[in-house]
Amino acid sequence: MRESVTFETIEEYQTYLKERQELLGYCKKISQGIENLDEKSGERAIWELVQNARDMDENCRIRIELHKDKFIFMHHGKPFNYLSLLALVNQNSSKDNPGADLVGQYGTGFMTTHAFNSKVVVDGPYEVMSNPNTLKGYVELGGFELDRSFCGSDNIEQAICEMHKEMKLVNEMYKKLPIYPELPNKWTSFTYNLEPDKVVAVSSQLESAVRFMPFVLTINDRIKEVEVIDEFANKHYRIKKSTNKQIAPINNHSDWEIVDNGIEYTYFNEAQPSKTSKIRSLQSKDGKDMVILPPFPQESGPVSNIPSLFLWFPLLGTEHFGVNFIFHSKRFYPVEKRNNILLPENVQSKLEKGKVNEGVLREIMNVLFDYYTQENNDTSLSREMCVVNFHSDKDDEVTTKFYEDMQNLWKMHIPNWNIIPTIEGKKAMCDSRVRVLHPDFYQKLTDEQRKKYEQTYGKSMEKPPKFSRLTQYNL
Repeated sequence: MRESVTFETIEEYQTYLKERQELLGYCKKISQGIENLDEKSGERAIWELVQNARDMDENCRIRIELHKDKFIFMHHGKPFNYLSLLALVNQNSSKDNPGADLVGQYGTGFMTTHAFNSKVVVDGPYEVMSNPNTLKGYVELGGFELDRSFCGSDNIEQAICEMHKEMKLVNEMYKKLPIYPELPNKWTSFTYNLEPDKVVAVSSQLESAVRFMPFVLTINDRIKEVEVIDEFANKHYRIKKSTNKQIAPINNHSDWEIVDNGIEYTYFNEAQPSKTSKIRSLQSKDGKDMVILPPFPQESGPVSNIPSLFLWFPLLGTEHFGVNFIFHSKRFYPVEKRNNILLPENVQSKLEKGKVNEGVLREIMNVLFDYYTQENNDTSLSREMCVVNFHSDKDDEVTTKFYEDMQNLWKMHIPNWNIIPTIEGKKAMCDSRVRVLHPDFYQKLTDEQRKKYEQTYGKSMEKPPKFSRLTQYNL
């Protein structure tokens, strides 16, 4: 910027002041975002990058590499254009088409990626347009660097100068040579250099994130495959959506269908054989709502550690929402940090959207309940999937009532599901011959005691109920 320059006209000076004010606003917003980074930001950053890649291509392919000194995220899709590159620099979303199936695209969420490093080098193609319908060709970004090391510091002038320099580079990107008539390279990459102690944390964050990738591929038709190379953990594998997709109708719900997706796991440097897991879901035909049914892939880990709410991507923080099923809706209103949805609350600004979210949840849950009333549909249910524990950590009476209503709603249905293993197959808790002990008793048993007493409990009773079995249900 030109602090020491004398301006020739009032108009020139005012233009300078306006530009400086805009740059200052961008820098302050980025500084605030960086200051809000926390221990979860690394995992959120991975999903932010996946989200942006998804928005850039209808047949999105992703490659993630973790080396001993850097983290590289690559996606194969549309090139940058003037607006999307500008949005990357000033952190304003370039999602300018309300009808498009876009989630974000380089908005403020991208700032979470600076949890890896305050600097990121961007490579890939850039399309040069002279008007909305005239493509002049493509140029290579050639190692375009975003430097946020000054943001969050006391030297705001350096941050403004850096922002000004980067935006000038964006404005002049069309001047780069050579100009290619066709895409020279379809891969866009983001490279973050890592300090040695950072590599361990990023490897753990990457492992945690990819556990949920099968669900993300199921929810997002646009994402086709994700390849991961983690040199630190010595792992190289690919998770790919199978083309073998099966669809069937749902009784009593003409607007919904049962969808079976195949998720292929290919392991390149492990003795582990490749495999295909089936993920079954109930999906609305308009593509807005979905509930993913068990069993979940073994690679996803314990069901209690999987977020229950998704908005295209996992809302990290909903692992203990109340049930272990996975609910996704395009209609959800998330909280700002995207670690939950807005719930009904005794605050007028949140109440309306919270009620919308509650209504959406009830719609999806009712379809789920109806599905499990149909014969044999509940055979795939495990006891872990039937733990219900809705509770509020707030004193707000409206939120507390929401959780109480959810608890009561599920208490009406789970006792009718055939989930209690007996010598004659699975039976429902509402069966008069079944006895279920209080969960406190079960929780105090060791794994060895559970194994022992589950087999002998019925025999030890003087007049045992025919289908007695130790179990735990938080109803």
